[in-house]
Amino acid sequence: MVLWSVTLVGLVQQLTANGSAPPTTYILPLIVIVGALAGYLLLSIPSVATTFRQNSNEYALLMAVVPLVVIVPYALYARQYPDFDPSILLSTAMLLFLPVACALLNTPALKRSDIATGLVTVMLPLAVPLIRNEPITTVDGVMRLGALALPILLLVLTTRAQKQRLNFLFVCGVLSLWYSAQFQALPDYALPNTDNLQYFDVILLPLLLLMLALADRFTPLGLSFRPSARGVGTVLLYGVIAIVLVVPLGLLSSVLQFDSATLQLTLNAGLSGIAPALLKLLNIFLFVALPEELLFRGSILTYLHDVLAWPIGQAIAISSLFFGLAHLQHYLKVTGTVSEISVPVTIWVGGIATVAGVVYALTFVTRRNVTAAATVHALINWIGALMFRI
Repeated sequence: MVLWSVTLVGLVQQLTANGSAPPTTYILPLIVIVGALAGYLLLSIPSVATTFRQNSNEYALLMAVVPLVVIVPYALYARQYPDFDPSILLSTAMLLFLPVACALLNTPALKRSDIATGLVTVMLPLAVPLIRNEPITTVDGVMRLGALALPILLLVLTTRAQKQRLNFLFVCGVLSLWYSAQFQALPDYALPNTDNLQYFDVILLPLLLLMLALADRFTPLGLSFRPSARGVGTVLLYGVIAIVLVVPLGLLSSVLQFDSATLQLTLNAGLSGIAPALLKLLNIFLFVALPEELLFRGSILTYLHDVLAWPIGQAIAISSLFFGLAHLQHYLKVTGTVSEISVPVTIWVGGIATVAGVVYALTFVTRRNVTAAATVHALINWIGALMFRI
């Protein structure tokens, strides 16, 4: 409750900072953020997640409608813009509905009907540029084909015994939700007065937690916000290890560049700059680090180890490689097409992210607590934001 209260207070201050702005410009963001954080908070409680799971069969229709409800605020406000295309609402509804439906329909043993349903769910966010008649670069096309190959490889490379506990629809649902964010399949809609906070980025996390609850995959997360001496010690240990590994590699490869101007501004702010800096750390934790850890460590790593019974070392390596590839794809998206000069840097970005992913995975495995891994992750990103630029 302290985490969410501080977050809401900080966001309210940011939203209302411009005293001359009409209330209509920040009422929507407040409603959306309060609602999303309320869902985030409730679904983070094990007993609530268990209740959702236990009632998923009786109230399946109600659970399935949740993703459609979250489109309403976007539909009400985005249609005010002259370039708003109502047809986008249909594709957006499918992108949010199908993953949750997969979690509801998921059974451990693979059924033939699961294959078609799961692959269509995964293909949809990857095919959005074709639906919108947008150009696809060669690199982007290769990335999308590689993303589609993951569930196909899962079908091909698993044994008959593993297929009896494959949870294929759950995997496809998680991949689809991840790809929707990773490949920017969802519409761009920044909440007013929030420094480009995207609406769909805010609501994806509660939907992911809902999926984990419905598919009975919540318990392996170890999602707990109760601090302990051992937990703090683990975070500090792996935080130092991450800094020792990531920062020299980043500086050596020129991926990271020391940003003296930003650091000087932070230091000059003195006591008045502590609150904004801590709020930035909290935002990174809630909206970047924890979602990524829920996906890569809480979902992918635990699935590989617990469900497919892979050795923990292999599960750490593969989940960290996915983490690195995701950051590589994001870097390519931000910087544009790859040139001869940027190829080495691009490879370094993926490699450094993979190394960081291994450290975060070790944190998770040590404590079996996704919150500890997210804390280390957030600290590294926060230090990077204060002292370096990419």
